[in-house]
Amino acid sequence: MSDGAGAVRDEIVRPAHREHLPALLAFVDEATARAGVDTATAADLRLVTEEACLNVIEHGYVAMMPGPIRLRVEHGGDRVVVTLEDEAAPFDPAGVAAPDLSASWDERALGGLGWHLINTLMDEVRHERTAGGNRLTLVKRLAP
Repeated sequence: MSDGAGAVRDEIVRPAHREHLPALLAFVDEATARAGVDTATAADLRLVTEEACLNVIEHGYVAMMPGPIRLRVEHGGDRVVVTLEDEAAPFDPAGVAAPDLSASWDERALGGLGWHLINTLMDEVRHERTAGGNRLTLVKRLAP
């Protein structure tokens, strides 16, 4: 679907359950392939989408019935934008502790790298609370 300004937007909605993660990731793979995104950038987008979706599935809906994950991929011009929306409890990225990257592998806690990875691999990361949940916008600029 085109937005009228030349960007193409694709969308998928699935329940926030682990068994739907492959469909969400396949959607991102297909959207980036249609956009002609290079392999490395497509892999980055897939990885950050997986991290974000898992965070919603495992932490966002933890104290409530799982709701939907709405995933949009827009591509046009010099960037790809992945937007993930949920109806989960409020998330505050400022409350996410930075991982201790100086610790040895034996001393590191399992997990805790997802938000760091998202911020490292993307050119822009925006989180906002919506009337019904959270919206995470991930922007990756494409090489000329």
